[in-house]
Amino acid sequence: MLFSRDWSSAECLLAVTPDEGGRTQAVAGLSRQCVCTDGGLGWSPATDIAFAAERGRGVNRRAGIAFVRPDGERVSWIESPGAMDLRWAPDGSRLAWTEGLTHLYVASADGSGVQTVAADARFDDQSPAWSPGSRSVAFVRCRRGCDSIFGDIYVAAVDGGAPAQVTRDGWDAEPSFSPDGRRLAFVHATGRHHARWRIVVADIDGRHRHTVGSRVGQSDSPSWSPRGDSIVYLGGYRDGSLITGPEIREVSPDGTDDHPLARAFEALRKTGSEVSFSWSPRGDRIAFEHLSERERDRNGGIYVVRADGSGLRQLTRVP
Repeated sequence: MLFSRDWSSAECLLAVTPDEGGRTQAVAGLSRQCVCTDGGLGWSPATDIAFAAERGRGVNRRAGIAFVRPDGERVSWIESPGAMDLRWAPDGSRLAWTEGLTHLYVASADGSGVQTVAADARFDDQSPAWSPGSRSVAFVRCRRGCDSIFGDIYVAAVDGGAPAQVTRDGWDAEPSFSPDGRRLAFVHATGRHHARWRIVVADIDGRHRHTVGSRVGQSDSPSWSPRGDSIVYLGGYRDGSLITGPEIREVSPDGTDDHPLARAFEALRKTGSEVSFSWSPRGDRIAFEHLSERERDRNGGIYVVRADGSGLRQLTRVP
């Protein structure tokens, strides 16, 4: 899996191998700044690793996407100023990304065959999410210069065709396909100043919407389980009279049985919160990052837990 770490005021890309006792190594740096595929934590399904980077110096400096092997050997390079939101297709055959929030692109896993999936000068596009069959991408579109993660959700076929609009209220974000490709889970902002975030499940055409998950604090980052029987997300919870979090929670798609993913996390609740997570390609484990609010307690770092919530293991520690 991949994650970013700040070393001497520069973010560097690191790799950790969960099956080898948490061995961590630096992965290629074409410049002093490297950004991981998810901007924090990601589990790549492909053999190669892709990340936004820079190469060259001065007037020759160029921004783009580097494709490297886990040992750091560079495979290929795509020049793409402002590349962000890099997302691998489930089968590892393609990579999607946005460029400067104005275009949505797709390329083969080796960086070849770049295709424009969505481009409209009136809009900003962001947050691509692949369908299970790796044939279409859901993304968020808002008016140019909206300066927000929220907008309307669209779905576009990667091999051509105009994007289809799914939602129309302008306050949706972070789409995630169900494993059968028939539904989407996403974040919807409501309330005064749209400051309350909730998880919504809807059909792929936007109909039959309903809210699921915690009604306490904020909820975001929905991700379907590989079997489609639950949705994992980051949500708030009550600690006595205080609303705190986020923590990793799990809820059924119909909204029932909302609960923390693992009781093993109870020990971590007292020290901080979870800030990101990622499913393994086989769907049998979840990696997550715990941000500790206590100095020198060594609970901060990357963890892996089985999908059923058992076997919690800490892979890295933040000093």
